[in-house]
Formats: sequence, structure tokens, C-alpha cells
Amino acid sequence: MKKQGINISKILKEIKKGQWYVVGSAPTVPFACYPWIIANPGLKKLIGQGNRISMFLISRNFGHLALRKKESLLLGEKLLNDMLNNPIKIRQLLKQWEQDKKVLISAMNFLDRIRLSKLQEIDLYKVFNDFFNKCVKFWVLCISTDSFQDFAQNYVEDLAQNQKIVSFGEYQALAQELSLSNKKTFPDKQRQDFYKIILRYYQAIKGLKKFKKTPIGFQNKLKEHAQKYFWLQNNYKREKILKSKYFWQQVLLVMKSKPRKMIEREIKDIENYENQIGSRKKIIIKKFDLNRQDKAFFKLANLWSHVQDEKKRINLISDHYIFSFAEEFAKRLKMPLNRFCYLTLEEIKKGLLYGKQVTIKKIQNRMIQGVFITTPSKGEWVIPKAAKQIWQSLFLFNKIKELKGLVACRGEKTKLRGLVQIVLDPENVKFKKGRILVTSMTRPDFVPLMKKVKAIVANEGGLTSHAAIISREFNIPCIIGTQVATQFLKDNDLVEIDASAGVVRKLSKK
Repeated sequence: MKKQGINISKILKEIKKGQWYVVGSAPTVPFACYPWIIANPGLKKLIGQGNRISMFLISRNFGHLALRKKESLLLGEKLLNDMLNNPIKIRQLLKQWEQDKKVLISAMNFLDRIRLSKLQEIDLYKVFNDFFNKCVKFWVLCISTDSFQDFAQNYVEDLAQNQKIVSFGEYQALAQELSLSNKKTFPDKQRQDFYKIILRYYQAIKGLKKFKKTPIGFQNKLKEHAQKYFWLQNNYKREKILKSKYFWQQVLLVMKSKPRKMIEREIKDIENYENQIGSRKKIIIKKFDLNRQDKAFFKLANLWSHVQDEKKRINLISDHYIFSFAEEFAKRLKMPLNRFCYLTLEEIKKGLLYGKQVTIKKIQNRMIQGVFITTPSKGEWVIPKAAKQIWQSLFLFNKIKELKGLVACRGEKTKLRGLVQIVLDPENVKFKKGRILVTSMTRPDFVPLMKKVKAIVANEGGLTSHAAIISREFNIPCIIGTQVATQFLKDNDLVEIDASAGVVRKLSKK
């Protein structure tokens, strides 16, 4: 079966042989994902190795990225080889990526100064196209973090099995420390800024319940903070602008749960992070007497951790502008926003500039169970029959008894049992305390919920993912990188978590 040059039959055979895997899952609409979907094939040209073909799968606003295993592993090997033998190339890649980031930020600042609703169709499309291309250019290197995480997981597992100094799980935990970026993450920077505001006005706001009764200086600082971090809870499905009212509620929660000394200590810990992590890494390296290649691997993991963190930060910010375009386009095309977000870029262009419409049935097929395949020359939605076959082939779990992932945090109890609660989007979710959180990936908006969990299991995540960082902060057992936990498990399933081996077992209820 072929669709415009894409060999679906070959892809189905590869899936059945286990040659494809799912690397990302999240609440999603396609329009917000197009920058990184279109960027995917650019890796080959940028690095010399990459994903020749990738698949974006979506059903009812929940999306997955699927890649060929071999291509992902080869990409990781290529990066490690360059880090080992040609580190100048790695530095040049990162330097150009930083420049691409500055260009994208400049484009976002430009959009802040104009009103999209005032532009003519042709000008609106030109502004969008320019912004979109800058997003794609920034995303190309970012895409490598997904493939690198899979390579890194395999690399660390091999190291853990071949050493005899500590247990397998303990080695994985130490390897995660070595892989952490030496730079503070954006959630830590936000928390540091936020806590400093609270500390500065601690006595003046203590006991107050209403924002309007707080000092003007405090109100202004919190408003500035909201303007700087309004994007924290954006995602691929929606934009959510956080205002000072939201951060005031967070102030009340912090004041209720943390005494002043604890806030001071947390600020100090964040400020000292770079020195502390540097010293900690030296101790671990000395303990395991790492060879030249292993040192190069962890240095590369360190650098790619920063890329991962910045990818998330810029993505959350750019979502604001992407959804601003989506709302304006949908209004002009007289379409509901959610339906509009399933159009291709070419369909948007033809609709906006030439008045050509796409049938509702075609859009609905994509929304129910769609597959968008990207190759170096094009990207397209496959026909419904082929999409259904791909979905069924990728998500077959009849013979699976357990999931294997990467240990992000062992917690106090390395083995535990509990009931599953799947959360894909934490907004308006009533999470039952003591349940095992199963999700695609966690983001800053998951943090209040994560305080209630018994353990965390995530589809996504590498050594420096949000789930890995927060689980270590709260000392919660956490297994990441399972790829398909949200499909394999269901609400109220009884599972056993083995946080020393990174295994999740489904148990029968008796």
C-alpha cells in the first residue's frame, strides 16, 4: 500500500519487527506541533545522521511521536563520536543553535508589537510564515534530544550492567546526576525569582488573604513575575496565560506550607546549584574511574540536558504566539479552533489566500485517529485505512506483562504496589492521594499533583526530564521512558513498581 510515495506496507512490516518506537506522548493539536514535525528531517543535514522518516500520531487531541529505533541509536552514536573526536563540531552546533534561539526570540518580540487582526490576509500569512520558519530552524537541533535520550538510556544500562561497584538502580541514579546540566533549569530559575519576592515581603504579606491588601511594591513585583513567566502552563493543546492572581494563590500555598527558613534554604540551594553539581560530579567520576569515552558521553549528556531544558522553555513561550495565529486564522476561515488545528500548512495557505475549503469529514478522520508522516521532501496525512493499521500495529499489548523504563528516582521504598491513575492533562483533575501517577510526561503544571502521588510512571523522559528532576526533589519513586505506559495501563490497574530495576508489572486483582 503506497500513498503518494510513502510505503505504508514497509512501515507496517518494520513496526511488527519492533523497529519503531514511541518517544513522545502529550495533549496535542497538530498545528502547535508542526514546527518540530517539519524540523525532524533537517537533522540529517545538520548532524550527518537523523530521522529520515518520522510519524506523528494523534487521536482526540492526544499525540505521539514515533521514530525508527535504528536511526535514533545511530544519531546518538554520531553525536558521541563527534564529542569524542571532533568536539569543535559540537561547540559549533550549539553556538549556531543559540543564535537561532536569539533570532526566534527577536521574532516573538516583534509579534508583541503588532496586532494580527489588523493585517491583510497576504501580510498575515507572510508574518506567520516568517515566524514559523524561524521556529523550525530552532527546533532542528532540539529534535535530537528525543533520539539522544533513547541512546543515553541504552548506554547507561550497559554501563550499569558492566560495573560491580554499586547496584544497577543506584548506578542509574548516579548516572543521572552526571548527566544533569551544570546550568540551572528554567523551573528552578522561576522558583528562585518567585521565592525571592516572597522573602522580600514576607512580614508585610504574612496573614493576608487578599491580593489587593498587599503592599503596592509587592503587587508590582508579582505582576512583573507574571509577565515574565505567564507561559509556564502552556502546552501543545492549549494556551493558558498565568496572571498575578494565579501567582498570588501560589504565594498563599507557599506561605502555608513552608516556614521562612525553608524558603531561604531553597533559594540558597538553587543559587549554589552549579557549584554543588560540579563538585558532586567530580566525586562520582573519581569513584567509577570512567574511561575517555564514558567521560565524553556524560559531557555530551550534560550539554544536551541544557538543550532539552531550553527546548521546553522556548516551546512554552512560542505556544503563545502559535495559538495567537491559530485563533486569527480560525476566525478568518470561519472554523472552530480545534478543527482548524488539524489543517495542514498548505491547506491553511489555500484557505486563507484562495478561499479553498477542506471537507469536514477529512478533518474528522484526522481527529479520530490520524497519522502525519514526514520525509525529507514532504509531510502529509495518510489515508484513514492506513492510519488505523499503523495505530493498531504500534499499540498492541496483549502479550506484554511488564514495562521497562529508566529509574529517575528510587525513593524510600524501591518496591511498592498501588492503583494507577492516568493523567494526561492536570487541569481540573481530581487526583486520589496515594495513587500511582501514570502520564505521558510531566510539566510544571503537574507539580501540585505530584506531591500527592505514591510513585510516577511516564512514557517520556530521559536523565534530565522534568519528571526526573521533580521526583528526586520530592524523593518519589519514578520510572521514565517506558514509551507506552499510558496505553498499556488503565485507571485502577493494580501494579507493582520496582524502582531498583526500572520495571512496572501489571498484577491481577484478587
